[in-house]
Amino acid sequence: MSALPAPYRSSLRSLAPLVFAGWAVATVAAAVTPASVHPPATAPGALAVWGALGESPRAATMVWWSLARSWVRHDALPAHVLHDGAARIHQLDPTWRTPWVIGGLMLQTQGDRDGAVALLQDAAERFPNDPWFPAAAAVVLRDAGDHDEALQWLQQSRARR
Repeated sequence: MSALPAPYRSSLRSLAPLVFAGWAVATVAAAVTPASVHPPATAPGALAVWGALGESPRAATMVWWSLARSWVRHDALPAHVLHDGAARIHQLDPTWRTPWVIGGLMLQTQGDRDGAVALLQDAAERFPNDPWFPAAAAVVLRDAGDHDEALQWLQQSRARR
């Protein structure tokens, strides 16, 4: 038994194709609209509102979503954009490691060794008990052929265990 009377149910059924068409148009528009290299200009206002409401994790998620979407759309982001975004996310949610982990991998993937190492070094300072960040920096440096500096980072990682 439905909670809605029959006339309302039939009205809703007749709207279903329109709702689906609207969703389809919005999805296609989002897929073909060029994304900015930087997070949306409207994000700071939304971040302030969420922060004021005690929703800093939600604001941090919005910043991360914007960065990840831009990276996927452009296959690369300048190191300073990823680094600044990770730092902003850390302000909003100091326990969230993912932006630092994935941000370093993004920079390494796009061939920015220096950017990846700088981001991972900053993360190692922000998470002083976490051995992952120095180990990840060591891998980036090793892959770039800088074995001496990689060894120093590995020793730092081992000391954190």
